[in-house]
Amino acid sequence: MHMREGEAPGFRYLYRLIDLTALGLDVEALPGLLTAAERMGFDGLNITHPCKQPVRPEHWVSDIVYFPLETAFLASARAKGCRVLSGGGMAVYQAVEAFRLFTGAAPEAERMAEHFRQMTAG
Repeated sequence: MHMREGEAPGFRYLYRLIDLTALGLDVEALPGLLTAAERMGFDGLNITHPCKQPVRPEHWVSDIVYFPLETAFLASARAKGCRVLSGGGMAVYQAVEAFRLFTGAAPEAERMAEHFRQMTAG
């Protein structure tokens, strides 16, 4: 959620920009920073688009958002020639694990993934 959207309904939030360049860090430092923030109690982290770090055509770009599958972030990366991976796998494999936990039965993960691909093909 962005500041403007949080202010409208009166949500309490703490918005801090993490500028890796200003910190003298590379994009590889981001997972560690997010893990540290989570340990400190931040549970509503939002990495806003556009990504502030350079994205070049040789990069792989992924997003865990699955609604919509084609986010502005992925569309921007795709337009730059990057190979992209949507959050569809996140949706499917969350469902696979939930099915296993709720039913105790072994789900057919590949069948579920194929069904998802068919449903979202467009």
